[in-house]
Amino acid sequence: IWSDIAMGIAAFIGYKIKATVFIVMIAVWIVLCLTKQLKRAAFVICSSILLLLAGNAVFNAYFYSGHIDPENAKELETPVEAWIYMGLNENIGFSGEDTEQVRNIAASVRKEQTRQLLVTRLESYSLKKLYVHEKQKMVTAFSDGTLDLSSTLMFGRDSTEGPLTNYVLQYGKHYGTYWDYCSGIYYCYYILGILGLFLTLTVYREKYEMNGAGLIVALALTGLACFLAIWEVHPRYTANFNSYIIYAAVAGMAAVCKRIPPKSKRLQL
Repeated sequence: IWSDIAMGIAAFIGYKIKATVFIVMIAVWIVLCLTKQLKRAAFVICSSILLLLAGNAVFNAYFYSGHIDPENAKELETPVEAWIYMGLNENIGFSGEDTEQVRNIAASVRKEQTRQLLVTRLESYSLKKLYVHEKQKMVTAFSDGTLDLSSTLMFGRDSTEGPLTNYVLQYGKHYGTYWDYCSGIYYCYYILGILGLFLTLTVYREKYEMNGAGLIVALALTGLACFLAIWEVHPRYTANFNSYIIYAAVAGMAAVCKRIPPKSKRLQL
């Protein structure tokens, strides 16, 4: 009970730092239900939601009491729909123009009109155009494979010309080629994700022992990808994936090593 409560507290703290952290908590709920730990699932779901609501109430009461003017906050509030609206722009990422457009709408009707802007922009996409757009978004959210190297190398440069910079800098002549090759890492992740989901379903159907921790990681990665598919994205958002990928890599290598009979004492783990 105490470890589950501590998990809920950790999820709340993570949520206040980056809201997407709570996706992991949802993955925990799903795994507890799949493994038929229904009593524990009910407790974890109820306790984590109560902790989130209570924590937010205390947090907001403290900040609105002495640090934030409620009326001013309401006047400047940006509705959630604005970030989804930005996710559908041609640049796929944060847009200062979209932000100003939304904030210039009267606060009393801002949410409703932003939602209408979102619907109008979405309707301008054909299925093919939407597929291409979403593909670019997901590759970019996964650091576009280049780890945003272009942004790093652009700082302090007097010239962008050169045999290598023509490839690695965003405004180079051959950057598109470099980007296409580097983006292959996302397609590998996509293939492995589908394979992992298939194996998980097989394990569940055949009633083998399920690795709950591994499934939580897989579900968290999938949930995060689905979230970023509708949000605005940037190559730096790859930081959201890194901890999960490191865990999955270590767990995967450990599983492989256990299945390879050691030929010598050196190989024994």
